[in-house]
Amino acid sequence: MDMGLGNKKIIVTGSSSGIGYSVFKELLSQGAFVTLMGRNRSKLDDIYKNHPSNEKERILIFDGDLTSKNEVERLSTTISNEWGAIDGLFANAGGGIPNTRGLTIGEDAWREVFRKNFFSTVLTVEALIDKFNHGSSILMTASIAGKERTNLSLAYGSAKAAVISYAKNLSQHLIKKGLRVNSISPGAVDIRSENPSYEQNLMKRAARPDELGKFICFLFSENCSFMTGTNIVVDGGETKSF
Repeated sequence: MDMGLGNKKIIVTGSSSGIGYSVFKELLSQGAFVTLMGRNRSKLDDIYKNHPSNEKERILIFDGDLTSKNEVERLSTTISNEWGAIDGLFANAGGGIPNTRGLTIGEDAWREVFRKNFFSTVLTVEALIDKFNHGSSILMTASIAGKERTNLSLAYGSAKAAVISYAKNLSQHLIKKGLRVNSISPGAVDIRSENPSYEQNLMKRAARPDELGKFICFLFSENCSFMTGTNIVVDGGETKSF
């Protein structure tokens, strides 16, 4: 399915594995220019080597820690030098942090979870805010843990709730610039694509990253030009709230 994304320039953070990598691959297949991003340069180089030459010319590698303001500013400079302007951002950096599920994990652990899962997105958006072409789209990875209670950590759920709120409120400001802003809340995802059983949702399995990758690319297309300020839940029927 041609989504009309050919030659679009889209930043995908956290694109070396999981959902981010699936989005990266799908955007490449659609003819877009895409960033390959993560903290491990050797891993990024290995991924790059395995792509055909006709895709390599559309890949921009960036290794850095997006919780660092200096690194995010370096990303902004890199984009200016290499692409000039962008058509989309998938703010996907983040993830769980070990030993943060307790009831009293301490201030430092709370700050670290928010730094990784919320402030990395805020810093990235603010650094790139003047780089977007009119009609661009910003999509942020949240989680169903930000919508209702789960067995994940209190800090993680709170950080993802902050992402949902940030996207919702940011949308009313950026519509004046012709930008759409949404968030997506996945449920359980099997990053190994083995489809293990998962009893908490109606599908009785975790999602495959490629299932989410195709859908997320669709959200960047003109087919979704009237969608902004929305949190999209893709969880196989796990959440119980409306």
